[in-house]
Amino acid sequence: LPPEAAVEVERFELRSGVRIEEALRMISEVAGLNLVATPAAAEKQVTGFVLQGVNGREVLEALCKSHELWFRREGSIIRVMTAE
Repeated sequence: LPPEAAVEVERFELRSGVRIEEALRMISEVAGLNLVATPAAAEKQVTGFVLQGVNGREVLEALCKSHELWFRREGSIIRVMTAE
């Protein structure tokens, strides 16, 4: 991931029911990452979680692993998609 993925995130909290699309927007804002979700990934809903003292990469990895998603870097853009 790009160097900006190492930006320290003091606290990141998501409520249950938030769509992945919205969660990625929030991660993009706090970590400065360019994130794009496929339509199937964007529609999934988040199970709430709270992370503290992590970096942007760790937030993205936690979201993807806990929701059966994966990501791939394409230049300066990180594409998030379903595992299928």
